[in-house]
Amino acid sequence: MSKYILSLFCALSIYMLPAQMQQLSSTFEISVLTIAPGTSLNDAFGHSAFRVKDDTKDLDIVFNYGVYDFDTPNFYTKFAQGKLNYRLAANPFKAFFNSYKAQNRSITEQVLNLSQSEKQNLFNALLENYKPENQYYLYDFFYNNCATKIKDVLNEALNGDIIFNLPENFESKTFRSLIYEKVNSNSWGSLGIDIALGSVIDKTATPEEHMFLPQFIHDFFAVATYNNQTLIKQEYILFENKNKGTHAN
Repeated sequence: MSKYILSLFCALSIYMLPAQMQQLSSTFEISVLTIAPGTSLNDAFGHSAFRVKDDTKDLDIVFNYGVYDFDTPNFYTKFAQGKLNYRLAANPFKAFFNSYKAQNRSITEQVLNLSQSEKQNLFNALLENYKPENQYYLYDFFYNNCATKIKDVLNEALNGDIIFNLPENFESKTFRSLIYEKVNSNSWGSLGIDIALGSVIDKTATPEEHMFLPQFIHDFFAVATYNNQTLIKQEYILFENKNKGTHAN
């Protein structure tokens, strides 16, 4: 994502959200967005975010834990080592969608199967995280990134009661294998990650640890259960790589 788009998102998030800090209507929905990988190293693993949509109040925003300063000195080294400060932004959905559509990156939406009070509780948690004093967090490549934030914030809002079942044909892999599926093992990017992370990447990831990758957030959420029901009630392909076709709900 370009620095310009990130700057635009930050500017929009500053002025638009305060007016929306209110009880939402009975028809509002919260969903999880999964963005396919991009072409640069920092985009190679994809992206995850929350979408809050309330047609009654003309509200459609994305809570995005993936905002960073690309001009940070030694960006890629800090990116891999977990020494970057990331922040939560609140972006108009249309701008968020259009930025990834312009990059030709597929966008999938999973609508959460929650009660009104549970959705409001999650929205309140996102608003709390969006407060200026709470927006920033120390990024960690495996354990604290834009994908794991989705899992952790949702699970905390639901009192830790989500059951993450194994997706069909799930195969446990090492962190190294998971990384090399997204970054060419012979590339400078993979070499930099190897050096920055060291031997930890040869550890076999637990099923839940696979969710450091947005694709596994999608896959695990698709089969997760909560209160004896599926966590996801509907799924849409909002945009598909133009080489495969385009869909929208």
